[in-house]
Amino acid sequence: MTRQLFETTPEQSTRSQRRMSPIRSLLNHLLGQRGARFVVGLGLAAACGQAVRPPEVAVFDRSRSNLSLGTLNEINGTYTGCIHHTDGDAWSAPIGSFSSLDNAALSVVEGDSGCQLTVTSVLIDTDSYVPVTPIDLSDSYLMAGVAFKHYDAMTMMTSSAVAFFGNLKLSSASYAYGFSLSLVYSDDPRLTSGGNSNSNYRTTSATASDGQASPPDYTADSTGLQVQTDAAKKITAVSGTVDLTHHSVQGQAYVIDSTNLGATPSFDTLNTRFNAGMSVAITTDSDPSIAASALGLVDDTGLATGNVKRNIIIRNLDPNSGVKAYQAITVTIIPPT
Repeated sequence: MTRQLFETTPEQSTRSQRRMSPIRSLLNHLLGQRGARFVVGLGLAAACGQAVRPPEVAVFDRSRSNLSLGTLNEINGTYTGCIHHTDGDAWSAPIGSFSSLDNAALSVVEGDSGCQLTVTSVLIDTDSYVPVTPIDLSDSYLMAGVAFKHYDAMTMMTSSAVAFFGNLKLSSASYAYGFSLSLVYSDDPRLTSGGNSNSNYRTTSATASDGQASPPDYTADSTGLQVQTDAAKKITAVSGTVDLTHHSVQGQAYVIDSTNLGATPSFDTLNTRFNAGMSVAITTDSDPSIAASALGLVDDTGLATGNVKRNIIIRNLDPNSGVKAYQAITVTIIPPT
C-alpha cells in the first residue's frame, strides 16, 4: 500500500467535513469519538489503491531503411479519468535507462481499468516528435500506424514531413502489476499496422541434389507479405507476395509445403515433399511472385504457440539425365508482439 498525500484548499476541507459530519455523528453514537476516528481512518486508507509503474517500454524497429532518428528516450502523454490524476495531467515513460524525464513518471493505480492514457509525443535525442493525431492506448495496436512529425519547440511549429510511423499498445488494459508499453516504428506504415499484427518475417534456404545437377539458386523477398490475426493470433487474412529472384541456376517448378523440414533436409525429404505437393511451373528467365493467398496461411493457429513456417521447394530437373536437385526456401512468420 502506498501513501498518497494531497493538499486541500479550505473550501475543499469544509466540503469534506460537511460530507463526513453525518458519518461521524453516527459513529460517535455507536463507538465514541476515538472509535469513530479509527474506523473512518481505516476507510480512507483502504481506498488509496496501489500505484504501479510500467517496468519497461519495449521498442521494435521495423524500418526497411536506416531512419537515422537517434536515441529514443521517452514517451509522453496525458491522463484521463485516472485515480489520483487530474484530466490532462502529463506523464513520461522512460525508454531504457533514460532518467531526465520531461514530466512525472507514468504511474497508474493497479486495476484502474477506467484510466485512459493518451500518447502525445516521443522524445528522440532532444527532439520531440508528435503524432498527427493523439494515440489513445489500449491492449492492442491501432489498425493503422500513425505518422509522427518533428515538433520545433522554438517556433512551436510541426514539420510538414513525416519522420516515421508508429504504433503503441499496453500489455494490460486493466493495468495489472508490472504492465508495460510497446512501441513499434518504421518508415513503412504497413509495418506498423495492427492489421498485419506486426509480425516479423525471415527466410532461410537449403539445397540437395541426387547427382551432378546443380540446385536452384534463388533468393526470396518477403517484405511485402502482410498477415492479419485476431486476438487469439489465428491468421484471418493475408495479402502481398513473396518474390523470388533467380541467380546462377534456375528451376522449372516449385511447390508450397507446410511441414517441418529442419535446417538441413535430405534429398529424399525434399523429393518426397515436392512430389506430394501441387507443382507450379516457372517460366524460363522469369522470377515468380508467389501470392500470400497461395501459402495456405488463413485459419492457421500456430502463431498462438510459436512460429509458422511455409516452405517453397524449387526443383531443377536435368532434361537429359533426369537428375533432380532442390532448393527449399523457408518463410518463417514470427508471432506478433
